[in-house]
Amino acid sequence: MKKVCLYSLEQPGIVVLSQSGVTYWNKTGDADPRFQAEGILVPISNDPPEGHPELSLVPRLQNCTASSDSLSVSQVSELDSLLQEVSSSDAISVDRARMGESSEGWVYLTIRPQGEFSYFVGFLDELGGADGTLQAVLTWPCSMSIS
Repeated sequence: MKKVCLYSLEQPGIVVLSQSGVTYWNKTGDADPRFQAEGILVPISNDPPEGHPELSLVPRLQNCTASSDSLSVSQVSELDSLLQEVSSSDAISVDRARMGESSEGWVYLTIRPQGEFSYFVGFLDELGGADGTLQAVLTWPCSMSIS
């Protein structure tokens, strides 16, 4: 199995869960052991609109989930709002069935790829569930101490 450390990732990324032969791992918050998932990494833009650096995605994700060992319902709602901004076509949301497994810097998602500008064109053909969704993990750099 090939393993890729995401410590130097400077933007959010979505790992679409699949048997790809590559495992991505990241230490998130104060979590130990580190989180890992096998799949395909899709980088997500962190670029804010010009003149509005406060709208950069990483700090907004960090603020939403800071110091969380698990996600609250209000954090999930806030994350869902942020995820609506990530793609103009894909429907991306927190996987509520896996809320308890999610934490700062590592959040399980359900994705419904849509449209010609989807981040996930062609993924459903091989990886999609019967309901037309993909299972994935959103990860991003967060303030942490590496040990």
